[in-house]
Parts: sequence; C-alpha cells; structure tokens
Amino acid sequence: MENNLPREFSDFQGGILEIRSRLAAGKRGLRAEPGPDQAEERLKQGLPWLEAETLNPDGDFLEMAFQEILAMVKKHGAAGEEELQRLEELRQGGRIELAELVRKIAAGNAEYFKKTSAATGLAPEILVFFAENLARIFLSAQAEGLPGKYSSAWLRGYCPVCGNEPRMAKLERQQGKRVLACSLCDTLWVFRRVECPYCGNSNPRDLRFFQVKGESPYRVDVCEKCKRYIKTVDERKIEGEAILRTEDLATIYLDEIARKEGYR
Repeated sequence: MENNLPREFSDFQGGILEIRSRLAAGKRGLRAEPGPDQAEERLKQGLPWLEAETLNPDGDFLEMAFQEILAMVKKHGAAGEEELQRLEELRQGGRIELAELVRKIAAGNAEYFKKTSAATGLAPEILVFFAENLARIFLSAQAEGLPGKYSSAWLRGYCPVCGNEPRMAKLERQQGKRVLACSLCDTLWVFRRVECPYCGNSNPRDLRFFQVKGESPYRVDVCEKCKRYIKTVDERKIEGEAILRTEDLATIYLDEIARKEGYR
C-alpha cells in the first residue's frame, strides 16, 4: 500500500509546514527562558526544560503566526467560513487568548479544549489545530537554545524540551541509533532501540514491528503491552536526512493500518 494523499490535502499541509518552519527560524537566536543553567538542572531531575503553564510567548509573534495559518486554512477551505469567522470574533473579543492556547496544548490539557468548545460553540478540532501549530512555531524556536547534552543522556520517552510524547522515530544513518521526534515541538532525542517510549516496556517478546513492503525504509513499531505504535524511518535505506515532520505526513497510510490492527 502506498501513500496516495489528495493533492489539495498535501498542498495544505505543506503550506502549514512552510509557515511553521519560516516563522520559527525567524525567531531563533533570541534568548529563551529558562536559561541554559536552569535547563541543565531540570534535565538532570528528569524534568522537561520548559514548564508549559508558565510559557509566555510574545503576543505580536503569535498574532502574526495566527493570521498566516488562518489565511492558509481559508485558502484551502480546510474549515467552514462561519467557524473561522466565529474564531476571529472570539479572539478579538478576548474570549480566545492565543498564548493560553499555546500553554494548554503544551500541557496536554484536553479538558480545557472541551470546556472552551462547549462555552464558545467552536469545534474542539479547530481549537486544537490552531493551538498545536502556534505551539510548534513558538516551541521549536525556543528549543534552539537548549544545551546539546540532552541528546545522548536524556533516554526518556517524553520530550526534553516540552515534555510531550514522540510523534515518529528514525534510525540514524551513521550508527543506527534510534532517534525520537516530539509530537509538538519537533525536538529530536536519542532513545533505546528495544523499549516502548510510551510505557517503558523493554521485554522483546512484547515489542515487534511490521512493514507494508519488505524493503521499505518505513516500519511501524508496536508494543503489545500498551497497544501503542510509533512509525519509524530507517535513514540507511534512503538518500539524505529524514525530516520527520514531513515523513509523518507522507506516511499517514501507516497510521490507518496500525489503527485498523488495534493500535493507537
């Protein structure tokens, strides 16, 4: 089975990725909070660098990002006009605060989005979509200031920057190390080859993978204990570096297969 995403969907997702990458890159080099010393101390304690509930992203920066994402959504008709107009009215009226969306999505506060949806009449998917993309722009820019020592010493199943779960993994070209990518800020970190990043299970009998094609660089690693899965790309079987945020989009068909098999 191959990836056959509709062209319109691919163009839309590609446009969103371009916005995120460009705006995050423009924000890099600025001093991040907390500083490197505090970051190293938190990492030693097994805590992610940033505390989600205390994030304080620049309002003008978020507004610029919001407007670009909104324009892309409108261009591709990815949401209803009335829904988007309602979102803009609520934001302008102060009932939807962009910085709060970033904090709540970074904290994994699903209850906030349910309550906000009920209170405003906006679909929770719309709120989560904008929250995730605004957070990704802000957090990936912040992550540039993180000390590099975490990359080989962290070895935890959650992101060293924001604490969220991994989205995808790769086996890097040089030594075949397993590298995870954060589902929110795109941070990369090294993880054990034989261990589930979601539940910590390291029993080889419970860990396996499947591929759609025998020689494919893509596979799906699954854990029979927690029934979770993570997609993996083997860089040794492709040309160049695997950019996991784009590989994730290109392998949506593997998500469908994994879910049909009972994994989540």
